[in-house]
Amino acid sequence: IGYKNLDKFLNYTKDIMIQFFPKLDYRFHVLAKSMPVDSKRALKYDELAMQTHGKHNNKHSSIMPKLQRLIDKSPTKKLLLKKLIDRCREDGLIIYSRTRKADMLKYIKEIVEEEGMEARIISGSTSKEEREEIINWGFEGSPKNKCIIGTQAMGQSLNLHWTHNLCYFEIPMGPGQFSQVKGRIGRMFSKWKHYDFWFLFNIKSSWIQF
Repeated sequence: IGYKNLDKFLNYTKDIMIQFFPKLDYRFHVLAKSMPVDSKRALKYDELAMQTHGKHNNKHSSIMPKLQRLIDKSPTKKLLLKKLIDRCREDGLIIYSRTRKADMLKYIKEIVEEEGMEARIISGSTSKEEREEIINWGFEGSPKNKCIIGTQAMGQSLNLHWTHNLCYFEIPMGPGQFSQVKGRIGRMFSKWKHYDFWFLFNIKSSWIQF
């Protein structure tokens, strides 16, 4: 089928296809906290951000990770994650982290465990056997107080619908990756009636208005 005819094909078949692939109830939530414009951390954000801009800039790739880590390890973002854990405790939680750095994953895991939840990590170094063990752990018994922290390696093929809560600790690099991660809990055969996706934003008050 050529692309020019694809829309016609979908219109003809949508009533049939929806019987087999019903629309899932996705819900998106934002937890955000602003910082004072003149705070030391906000000024540091500005300082690093300015170094990544400008024509013929060759510092972007080296400065951006520093800026991202400053945001991710901020007290504000830690507070937001703790609030989210309290909200999602009963039905469990999956946390997606874009970083592949082991210390960042350990940092998130420590926060989760401080709040009384058990945590497991799935990353590129997690073996197939370990992944299966972690997935089985999620499905065993109640999801209460369980958390899986995963990187991009979690984004394909894994069925993680033991919970309906997924937190994007950082925003994925592209829509494809976003959809892949979202699909880990949004499964047709899941028992959940809806799926909740959470975003944490640590912002400077002059950057954005709600």
